[in-house]
Amino acid sequence: MTTKFNVRSLPLRDVVSDLANEMNTSFHEKCTEYIVNIPEKIGSGEIRGINFDNGLGIIVYRCKFKQATEISFTVDKVHPLKYIYTANGFLKHQFSNEDIVHELKPRMATLVASEEHNGHNLYFEGNVDIDLVSLEIDRKTFKRKSECEQVHLSAQLQNLFSDTNASETFYHEGFYSLEFHTILNSIDEYKNELLLRKFHLESKALDIFVEQIQLFEDDLKGNSKELLLRYNELERIKELSDYIEKNLDKDFTIEVLSRQSGLNPNKLQKGFKYIFSKTVRDYIISRRMETAKLLLLTTDQPLTTIANKIGLDSPSYFSKLFKEYFKHTPSNFRKFYNNHS
Repeated sequence: MTTKFNVRSLPLRDVVSDLANEMNTSFHEKCTEYIVNIPEKIGSGEIRGINFDNGLGIIVYRCKFKQATEISFTVDKVHPLKYIYTANGFLKHQFSNEDIVHELKPRMATLVASEEHNGHNLYFEGNVDIDLVSLEIDRKTFKRKSECEQVHLSAQLQNLFSDTNASETFYHEGFYSLEFHTILNSIDEYKNELLLRKFHLESKALDIFVEQIQLFEDDLKGNSKELLLRYNELERIKELSDYIEKNLDKDFTIEVLSRQSGLNPNKLQKGFKYIFSKTVRDYIISRRMETAKLLLLTTDQPLTTIANKIGLDSPSYFSKLFKEYFKHTPSNFRKFYNNHS
């Protein structure tokens, strides 16, 4: 069974008001931010919405519905362009005039624009924590307030921002970058400082807008040329680090590791810097030296054997690296700890 709520109004104040009416509850306002708390019989959490004079607005869903829930946006007007970010939880999106249902997974960034006066349907799973941020762009207001030329943007974005009458449907999905993770995590700041929170949210709306343009343009380059590391790609960096750890005897190059992970060299370097605060090369050397240290302490294997086990053909180069790392040659390191054990 699915619970359905209908939203028939704009701007976001009226969206929150409609949701409150549909849930048979009230909403409240804090310095032009409008909040509805989900009634206990329906679920838990809250939905918050705020509009700004520049045509941007933010609606945040931090909630859990007890059963499957559909929110249908059916206002008989041109609907806002939406940037939807699923920080946590699974949900689905559908244009009201289409049969196709889009699955929005965690960490996804999705751009949606319905055509003419057709709306959107959002489907929430039951008993699932949802953390969803939607940047809402009033097309005509935003265009009027944006006086700068858009010639530097891709043709797709120029057409999208110019389509104030909603002549075409637009849908694009991908995973958001690390920069988005930082921005979205800061949305809840200044909750008890009303004026500061209003200005904070307006600045976050602009940050999201700018980052999304950069992310979309980066998506168009294709995987081999993308510059921005997506949040979901961090898992591949962790898997690659495990692969390196288990195969220290191999001759690693950036090209080899790039093929192994499916990430281009630029993303590899960014990912290792983000997770390990090291370049790929420095990470590999650190793992080799730590493994060598363990072998020196726990075995009586000769230096040549240890060097080969960590992928170094030259014992002299192994000694040089080890001394740089631990301030002792391997032989002296082993003697010192054997004498003090």
